[in-house]
Amino acid sequence: MSYGYLDDLSHSDRARYTPKLTALSAGTCPYKIPAGSWIDDPTKWPGIEWPDVAYYLIETPGVFTRESMRNRRSLEAHNQFESGWVKTVRYFKPTDSPHCILKADVIPSQRVNDTPHHPWVGLHEKDRVVTAAHCDCMAGLGESCSHVAALLFKVEAAVRLGYTRRACTELPCYWNNDFVKKVKPAPVHSIQFYKKSATKTVSQRNRYATPSIATDREKKQLLDSLANCSRQPVGLSLFEEHCHPFCWKATAELERLPRYLTSLYKPGYASMTPTELHCEVEEILTSLTVTDAELRYVDKSTTEGSKPAVVLYLAGVIKVHHEKEQDSPVVAESTLHQ
Repeated sequence: MSYGYLDDLSHSDRARYTPKLTALSAGTCPYKIPAGSWIDDPTKWPGIEWPDVAYYLIETPGVFTRESMRNRRSLEAHNQFESGWVKTVRYFKPTDSPHCILKADVIPSQRVNDTPHHPWVGLHEKDRVVTAAHCDCMAGLGESCSHVAALLFKVEAAVRLGYTRRACTELPCYWNNDFVKKVKPAPVHSIQFYKKSATKTVSQRNRYATPSIATDREKKQLLDSLANCSRQPVGLSLFEEHCHPFCWKATAELERLPRYLTSLYKPGYASMTPTELHCEVEEILTSLTVTDAELRYVDKSTTEGSKPAVVLYLAGVIKVHHEKEQDSPVVAESTLHQ
């Protein structure tokens, strides 16, 4: 702690710092009080409670608001206290003053291995309220910084846990001196950002029970409810009892040419007698049919232009038509031979 802190302040800064000392009636700057005058005895601390701490931090200029104090565990100052960054709290009682002063070293939140900050708070012992507070950090001169708040959080916790009502030789002194001696930097992947209790609660909350197999009745109820939707999901098309709305009802007319006459030829016809060939022709003519759709497609294709398939089809038709003009008695037979 800097003994000459007050002397090193500028005129404007000293004008802001001096009223704090006047309010305490201390007669001197806490930074000039000899180290031997400070006492490590939690039983002498005033019994301040959480409303007193919250009221002071909210009413004093700083980062603390009513909303932030409702969720104090998320505050940086509370994390500093819980992490053991507030070192031993020491007590001093000025002569002829109703106030007392508590001070502690607090590890910086950014440069953790640098010189600690030195906040102090002045409390009215009878009324148990915070009268003034100060810290030698950049923000501590004109407002309540996180280091002052961390010190107040530690004092409030000691009062709440009953450590200020026990003998100094017991647990309170041990608790007051239990803090982090040195913060060791670590890679991000090695830092635990949540308490084990919090992660355990989250893991239990996210643990799902093994789902039971749905019965046939439950499956039917689900499918029926989906089928009653205004827009049915396409997945219903996979189930036989619900696939009918997804079936295409209109039949598309398939455009194709009739069977090619040249396709009637078989190599075995060349060795047949006229009688056998005639019987074969009669059988083929009986089974050979041409639909109206095929006729329309032939007419459409010949009108629009020549296509390879149409040319191949017309080759046989023209041949037969030519033989009919010559009054050939074996028109069909000649087609089969060819």
